[in-house]
Amino acid sequence: YQRRVHGDLYLQAIEAREAQDQDDLSDKDLDELDELEDEVDDQVLNKYRQQRLAQMKEDAVKQKYRTVQMIKQDEWKLEVTEAEKDTYVVVHLFIFSKPECQLLNRHMEVLANKFRQVKFVKIIGQDAIPNYPDKNCPTLLIYKGGQVVLQLVGLAEFGGLKMNADTLEWQLSLIGVLKTTLEKNPLNQLRMKMVRGKNRGSDDELSDDD
Repeated sequence: YQRRVHGDLYLQAIEAREAQDQDDLSDKDLDELDELEDEVDDQVLNKYRQQRLAQMKEDAVKQKYRTVQMIKQDEWKLEVTEAEKDTYVVVHLFIFSKPECQLLNRHMEVLANKFRQVKFVKIIGQDAIPNYPDKNCPTLLIYKGGQVVLQLVGLAEFGGLKMNADTLEWQLSLIGVLKTTLEKNPLNQLRMKMVRGKNRGSDDELSDDD
């Protein structure tokens, strides 16, 4: 009986040691794994090499996009409708002269750098759609798998001319384009500021009347 107990304890100790070794290996990069070649079983080492390579490939895909790409009409098919099926493509139809378009472009750049797995592109409205009305710019088109998921005309959904990168991020997260770490809808805070500003303006008018 004592031999069996000691044997069980010995096996448990070996299993615990192997589990600890595997935990240690899971944190190693490829160079560190190579340095352990003489200390660790080849089969185990190859397993973690493959896992590390797969993780590096996955990370590379997630970091693929980092800026808003300007495209032309002849690039639409390749860059938008034929983009990777599991990738969201956020398309901004714009014109250079409108402040609203400039504002949206600026905040899209922030998100493009922050959420590099999402593809952000911009194109002049009439290059994308012949005779597309300038009054409808900015227009945001959300594509996935070659299909339009959503179309948003103007900036109202993002807070109008008071919009910022957070309000854009929040709205895109509601659609499923990205995962935000924001805990509260920044539009609510923006609206509260606008209301307070109007109230202060009304108070100033009353003071002038007095």
